[in-house]
Amino acid sequence: MAWRALRRVGPCLAPRCPRLSPPPPLLLRVPAARRLATSSLVLSARKFTDKHEWISVENGIGTVGISNFAQEALGDVVYCSLPEVGTKLSKHDEFGALESVKAASELYSPLTGEVTAINDALADNPGLVNKSCYQDGWLIKMTVENPAELDELMNEDAYEKYIKSIED
Repeated sequence: MAWRALRRVGPCLAPRCPRLSPPPPLLLRVPAARRLATSSLVLSARKFTDKHEWISVENGIGTVGISNFAQEALGDVVYCSLPEVGTKLSKHDEFGALESVKAASELYSPLTGEVTAINDALADNPGLVNKSCYQDGWLIKMTVENPAELDELMNEDAYEKYIKSIED
């Protein structure tokens, strides 16, 4: 409504401005997590390993964490041991450990690549893994050296079926 009014009076108010053009059409925004991964440059849906790590990839960088199932099984996480930035990992390499009041669990790389960042917030607050395992409780970020390895991981539905099969 305001745009129409401005269009009618615009030339009078701002004679030096070129004629106002209509606003661009509204574009439907699809949440990034719902876009299909057509290359390593697009955000991929979260993928899971059989050891309960997850990874999502954006612009060739994967963010890695543990699944909700894993954090519930561990209990309250009290310590995180993570690799140094620059560490090169192969798929299935151990890269750290989580310790809880109940147990300790090793962490395994879901893909081949190099660690580009670690979640420094976990040093002071390892409980973030329990509170927000898919958001604030991520563990590492890494390059994705071989994007085809993503196809070998489980999507969310397959992972849920996997969890049900090991619980029975």
